[in-house]
Amino acid sequence: MATIPYRVEDQLSDLIYEARQREEAAKRSRRGISLARLGSSTIGHPCARYVYLDWRAHARAPQVDGRVQAIFDTGHLLEARTLEDLGRAGLEVWAVDAKTGKQFEWLDETGHFVCKPDGVVRGLPWDPKTPHGLEIKSHNLKNFGAIAKEQNLAKANQDHYVQCQSGMWLSGLGKCLYAARCKDDERYYFETVVRNEKAIAWIADRVGSLYRTEVTPEGISPDASAYLCTAYGGCDQRGPCLGGQPLKNCRTCLKCEPGPDGSWLCGLWEKTLTWDEQRKACDEYRPHVVGK
Repeated sequence: MATIPYRVEDQLSDLIYEARQREEAAKRSRRGISLARLGSSTIGHPCARYVYLDWRAHARAPQVDGRVQAIFDTGHLLEARTLEDLGRAGLEVWAVDAKTGKQFEWLDETGHFVCKPDGVVRGLPWDPKTPHGLEIKSHNLKNFGAIAKEQNLAKANQDHYVQCQSGMWLSGLGKCLYAARCKDDERYYFETVVRNEKAIAWIADRVGSLYRTEVTPEGISPDASAYLCTAYGGCDQRGPCLGGQPLKNCRTCLKCEPGPDGSWLCGLWEKTLTWDEQRKACDEYRPHVVGK
């Protein structure tokens, strides 16, 4: 395929993407090491080791370039527009929790697993009285087509299916509306995901095992040669997974472990760690190196 020649006008695109990248880099610098709870968006990942290492911040996700960051931002914009469209269609839409004035946040009993749905809706034409959790996802043409063709989210996208089931588990709701939106042509695909106790039991077991484990879970490949280990530029956690040094913070220290109510405990100093303390780690830090 012939290469499209660079034009002088392309400088403007470059300037926009470079500015986006600088802006995101500044945000990452101010934020420092990103520490989070186990999330419903990643708990369904096929590799338990990835989920474990990501939760304990063994490696930082690489910064994407400005163009890819723009794609992510577009996804956020489409979520807001979808909420507006659902309201226009006559549904009752709750995008924030009335008790907090913020996005819904549903936690499990450990306080370490969280689901933050896009909202709750009621008034669907085929089920007008039942409140549904809401998960909105934007897709490119190929992925949207695959989901719409399958018409079975459990088969088409396990991660998104598990995310819906997580929300129903933590909220007690019996149904979730999955709203897929195609970024290429603005088509919608809606699917009612019904509460599945077997799936919920699997999620609860994975969360519990990650919370209780004293050893690093097995990965999907002993030598990181599986497709998910190498696709799309490689797994974010590939380095520490293969025995590399983890990112220095309390969660990657041998003396740190998760505690009740979402806390993290230091066995050396016998204290509950604040978020700032977790990010900094102390002089007695002892890295947990996988396989050693």
